[in-house]
Amino acid sequence: MHVLEQAMNGQQEEFEAALRKLRGKDADISYERSTIQEYLDILETLPKATFINLFDTSNYRAVIISVGLMAFQQFVGINGIIFYSTEIFKSAGNYYNNVNLSKVIFISGCTLNII
Repeated sequence: MHVLEQAMNGQQEEFEAALRKLRGKDADISYERSTIQEYLDILETLPKATFINLFDTSNYRAVIISVGLMAFQQFVGINGIIFYSTEIFKSAGNYYNNVNLSKVIFISGCTLNII
């Protein structure tokens, strides 16, 4: 994000130096530099969103779905399942010897299903 802040603030030399550090001193950063600058120019032309915009009638459906999904996640009890996942994997005779690895795989699977 530091690179974008430099580009947004008009610090072109620092922006290019950060890109060179990120990509390597011999890398061609011209395409990436111009693409980032183009996106930033487009971003500046868009209207700024505020908290009040959440209550526009055009956003009601998105807000209701978002809040509903957050409430659903709490009511489903995934936090309890994750808390007891160590015991669940031990009692199930998990395939992986490391219980922490099993937790990571389980949580990753839950996350990927949501996305």
